[in-house]
Amino acid sequence: MQRAGGGGEGLRLSEAAFQIRSRDATRILDAIPDAPNLHRIRPAELLCNKGSCLIYKADKSLYADDDHLSKAGAEFLSPLFAPVFATQR
Repeated sequence: MQRAGGGGEGLRLSEAAFQIRSRDATRILDAIPDAPNLHRIRPAELLCNKGSCLIYKADKSLYADDDHLSKAGAEFLSPLFAPVFATQR
């Protein structure tokens, strides 16, 4: 982890560390064959940028523990789900 500024907002995880932490889950989920109703959600698309990944946003922790999103984290990633729900109408 690295601190890029004051408060929790500046606390970030390297993208390499993020990829290592999520490697096993990603490998298992990516092994599921593509299907018409399968939508792959990639949290790194919103969490990571320029080699580091957010841990805090707007002074709210995005994680409830080492691996699981908090409510704020789930809300932050909600735009990734918009296309999924748009196709369900």
